Amino acid sequence: MDQSSGDTIPVTAAWIPEKRGHVYFIGWKSEYFNQGGWTPQKRCEQVTQKFQEFYSQNRLNYISSGKHNGYPVICGVTNLGEICNGSNQLFTVRSGSNPDELIRRLMDIAEGKTSEPLLQNSGKQTYIPVQAFLVQSPIIDIQGSRNTQR
Repeated sequence: MDQSSGDTIPVTAAWIPEKRGHVYFIGWKSEYFNQGGWTPQKRCEQVTQKFQEFYSQNRLNYISSGKHNGYPVICGVTNLGEICNGSNQLFTVRSGSNPDELIRRLMDIAEGKTSEPLLQNSGKQTYIPVQAFLVQSPIIDIQGSRNTQR
């Protein structure tokens, strides 16, 4: 739920059995990509599916950022040092945006804006260890949400 407007926002979340609850990854509010037919709902559905596929294939050990085809992207990688490409891209970030800033905002969610950061670096690239993120992130209430990673 968007606190400022009261609107329901599509959410990509993960079910964490040990916590018996969902952990928030991304709320899809931006309509920047609407011109290409990518509504927030459609982006949520597609990206949630990618998160699930990567996770199920053991390809989501870290979340990182980079560029693909000249666009800033967020990707899921298996190992530190891997770079973003078409096969590991989770989603595109608005042109001119800093994808590392998005990763830092994801970390704010996991950390509750406290504790040691989970970020790891390899050269100039930043990585979030996904398992540590899931364990540390607070549980959310996603009543009525259809788009969850399980």
